[in-house]
Amino acid sequence: MECVLPERNYSGEAMTDTTELRRAAEAATPGPWCAFISSDVSEVQKENNHRDAVVHWSGFDAGDLPKRQRPKDALFIALANPATILALLDEREKLLKVVDAAKESCHVNFSGGFVTIRDALKELEK
Repeated sequence: MECVLPERNYSGEAMTDTTELRRAAEAATPGPWCAFISSDVSEVQKENNHRDAVVHWSGFDAGDLPKRQRPKDALFIALANPATILALLDEREKLLKVVDAAKESCHVNFSGGFVTIRDALKELEK
Protein backbone atom coordinates (compact mmCIF):
# COMPACT_ATOMS: atom_id res chain seq x y z
CA MET A 1 0.00 0.00 0.00
CA GLU A 2 1.31 3.47 -0.78
CA CYS A 3 0.70 6.85 0.79
CA VAL A 4 -1.67 9.02 -1.26
CA LEU A 5 -0.84 12.71 -1.17
CA PRO A 6 -2.30 15.74 -2.97
CA GLU A 7 -1.42 16.05 -6.67
CA ARG A 8 1.11 18.80 -6.06
CA ASN A 9 4.60 18.01 -4.86
CA TYR A 10 4.05 17.67 -1.12
CA SER A 11 7.07 18.16 1.10
CA GLY A 12 5.32 18.24 4.47
CA GLU A 13 5.50 22.04 4.68
CA ALA A 14 2.52 24.09 5.81
CA MET A 15 -0.02 24.70 3.06
CA THR A 16 -0.35 28.36 2.07
CA ASP A 17 -2.54 27.84 -1.03
CA THR A 18 -5.68 26.44 0.53
CA THR A 19 -7.46 25.55 -2.73
CA GLU A 20 -6.69 21.83 -2.42
CA LEU A 21 -7.70 21.76 1.22
CA ARG A 22 -11.07 23.40 0.44
CA ARG A 23 -11.68 21.02 -2.48
CA ALA A 24 -10.88 17.99 -0.28
CA ALA A 25 -13.12 19.22 2.55
CA GLU A 26 -16.03 19.81 0.16
CA ALA A 27 -15.65 16.28 -1.27
CA ALA A 28 -15.26 14.49 2.09
CA THR A 29 -18.00 12.74 4.06
CA PRO A 30 -19.98 15.46 5.84
CA GLY A 31 -19.62 15.71 9.61
CA PRO A 32 -19.96 15.84 12.43
CA TRP A 33 -17.46 13.08 13.06
CA CYS A 34 -16.59 11.38 16.32
CA ALA A 35 -13.60 9.37 17.46
CA PHE A 36 -14.49 5.81 18.44
CA ILE A 37 -11.73 4.52 20.67
CA SER A 38 -11.54 1.17 22.38
CA SER A 39 -8.76 -1.12 23.49
CA ASP A 40 -8.92 -2.86 20.09
CA VAL A 41 -9.47 -0.12 17.54
CA SER A 42 -9.36 3.60 16.90
CA GLU A 43 -11.51 4.95 14.10
CA VAL A 44 -13.40 8.05 13.08
CA GLN A 45 -17.11 7.69 12.36
CA LYS A 46 -20.06 9.82 11.42
CA GLU A 47 -21.41 11.03 14.75
CA ASN A 48 -23.42 8.40 16.64
CA ASN A 49 -23.35 5.95 13.74
CA HIS A 50 -21.18 2.96 14.55
CA ARG A 51 -21.78 1.42 11.11
CA ASP A 52 -20.30 4.21 8.96
CA ALA A 53 -16.60 4.58 9.62
CA VAL A 54 -15.16 7.67 7.95
CA VAL A 55 -11.63 6.49 8.69
CA HIS A 56 -10.78 3.01 9.89
CA TRP A 57 -7.31 1.59 10.15
CA SER A 58 -6.90 -2.11 10.52
CA GLY A 59 -3.32 -1.47 11.59
CA PHE A 60 -3.87 1.85 13.34
CA ASP A 61 -3.44 0.24 16.74
CA ALA A 62 -0.68 -2.12 15.65
CA GLY A 63 1.80 0.36 14.19
CA ASP A 64 4.91 1.93 15.63
CA LEU A 65 3.04 4.82 17.28
CA PRO A 66 2.94 4.70 21.07
CA LYS A 67 -0.41 3.25 22.11
CA ARG A 68 -1.25 6.40 24.10
CA GLN A 69 -0.87 8.54 20.94
CA ARG A 70 -3.41 6.69 18.78
CA PRO A 71 -6.57 7.93 20.55
CA LYS A 72 -5.22 11.49 20.39
CA ASP A 73 -4.70 11.17 16.62
CA ALA A 74 -8.19 9.75 16.11
CA LEU A 75 -9.68 12.59 18.16
CA PHE A 76 -7.74 15.19 16.16
CA ILE A 77 -8.95 13.72 12.86
CA ALA A 78 -12.54 13.72 14.13
CA LEU A 79 -12.25 17.38 15.18
CA ALA A 80 -10.74 18.33 11.81
CA ASN A 81 -13.93 17.32 9.99
CA PRO A 82 -14.99 19.04 6.73
CA ALA A 83 -17.30 21.56 8.42
CA THR A 84 -14.52 22.68 10.76
CA ILE A 85 -11.99 23.00 7.95
CA LEU A 86 -14.42 24.95 5.75
CA ALA A 87 -15.31 27.30 8.63
CA LEU A 88 -11.62 27.96 9.31
CA LEU A 89 -10.95 28.62 5.62
CA ASP A 90 -13.93 31.01 5.43
CA GLU A 91 -12.70 32.87 8.52
CA ARG A 92 -9.20 33.07 7.02
CA GLU A 93 -10.60 34.61 3.82
CA LYS A 94 -12.53 37.23 5.81
CA LEU A 95 -9.44 38.13 7.84
CA LEU A 96 -7.29 38.42 4.71
CA LYS A 97 -9.84 40.90 3.28
CA VAL A 98 -9.67 42.95 6.50
CA VAL A 99 -5.87 42.98 6.37
CA ASP A 100 -5.93 43.98 2.71
CA ALA A 101 -8.36 46.84 3.42
CA ALA A 102 -6.21 48.02 6.33
CA LYS A 103 -3.15 48.09 4.09
CA GLU A 104 -5.00 50.49 1.79
CA SER A 105 -6.70 52.72 4.36
CA CYS A 106 -4.17 52.95 7.19
CA HIS A 107 -1.25 55.32 6.88
CA VAL A 108 2.11 55.20 8.60
CA ASN A 109 4.98 57.65 8.91
CA PHE A 110 7.56 56.19 6.57
CA SER A 111 10.71 57.92 5.36
CA GLY A 112 9.52 61.33 6.49
CA GLY A 113 5.99 61.16 5.06
CA PHE A 114 2.69 59.40 5.58
CA VAL A 115 2.02 56.54 3.17
CA THR A 116 -0.34 53.59 3.09
CA ILE A 117 0.85 50.42 4.76
CA ARG A 118 0.82 48.73 1.35
CA ASP A 119 3.22 51.34 -0.09
CA ALA A 120 5.48 51.09 2.95
CA LEU A 121 5.62 47.30 2.56
CA LYS A 122 6.48 47.66 -1.14
CA GLU A 123 9.36 49.97 -0.23
CA LEU A 124 10.65 47.57 2.39
CA GLU A 125 10.58 44.67 -0.13
CA LYS A 126 12.91 46.54 -2.53
